[in-house]
Amino acid sequence: MPTEEREKNHRHNYELVSRHTAQDWAENYVCDLHNATSKAPLPAIHTAVLPIGEAAAQYGQSNNRLLILGFNATLTGQIQFVEGRTDIELKLNPELKQPLKTLCDNENTTVVVVSGYGRSILDENFADYKLWLAAENGMFLRQPGEEWITMRYEQEEISWAGSVKKVFEYFTQRTPRSNFEQRETSLVWNYKYADVQFGRNQATDLLQHLGAYSLSNQSSVIVQGSRSIEVRPTGVTKGKAVDEIIRELDLRNTMATPIDYVLCIGHFLAKDEDIYTLPSFDVQPGAKRKGKGCQAEDCSSVKFDLNPKNYFSCTVGREHSVAQYNLEGTNEVVSLLQDLAAAAAPGSMSDQP
Repeated sequence: MPTEEREKNHRHNYELVSRHTAQDWAENYVCDLHNATSKAPLPAIHTAVLPIGEAAAQYGQSNNRLLILGFNATLTGQIQFVEGRTDIELKLNPELKQPLKTLCDNENTTVVVVSGYGRSILDENFADYKLWLAAENGMFLRQPGEEWITMRYEQEEISWAGSVKKVFEYFTQRTPRSNFEQRETSLVWNYKYADVQFGRNQATDLLQHLGAYSLSNQSSVIVQGSRSIEVRPTGVTKGKAVDEIIRELDLRNTMATPIDYVLCIGHFLAKDEDIYTLPSFDVQPGAKRKGKGCQAEDCSSVKFDLNPKNYFSCTVGREHSVAQYNLEGTNEVVSLLQDLAAAAAPGSMSDQP
């Protein structure tokens, strides 16, 4: 290496070490620990592997089922990153198309797909399926065969989007193999394909920028994923989305018999893991299942008859979660839905009187 270049690099390293002493490192480390614990809304525990055979058997023995499925990293195939693109093309795993259609066509099964992605992506993948869709974490809902409806939570303003977009654009330019996506009501910066350590450092800087001047109001919240940062309206979660769908089922009187089987599975962020712990899914004997806005009595006509044997909450690709079970990846999800579809087929146990 030429002498001039060596001296230049040495000066850079010396200035870096001089500014960031061991004391600064220790203080920042402890601060990061405090921030991480304060942002964890739910206690995470190590989960067991989902017993697919048992889940399929219980499905076959039930009379009215509710399947809640995540989309990305659950129903999708392999994602290919393309440098320079600000969007990621998500496609339904081809191996899931037939079993998912079988489940959606079963008159005793209600299927719900919840996603942080926008309406157009979900329409593109699920136009031919009879299922409920929740886009952008529940800001938009669609019943089978109907138009999208817009839900309103605590805040409707997204005036922060412009400043957040500038921050995301800046960090996308300075972080190779990262990308950001602007949705209708949220923005996401993804550094999954960037260099691991550099991506983490950039994410830390990005969070400081957001906290410094982009989110001075209280109408938005920062949601951190394992390799992503999302800014969305306050009060929007996938759990609330499912709660709204249950309310819609109540208003439409579509449930003639109690729901006696629930499977809730997906690669959900910690912020969205309230989807596993909704009051309606309380499997404790004699527990009250209150609808939104209920005070003393159950105001919903949608009834749940759940116990530990017929309620399955499962995370995908995450070892620690508030869910009961886990599956390693989409290949295991394929096996699960294939077994459920077989149990739902004519002549199976579920079809017997």
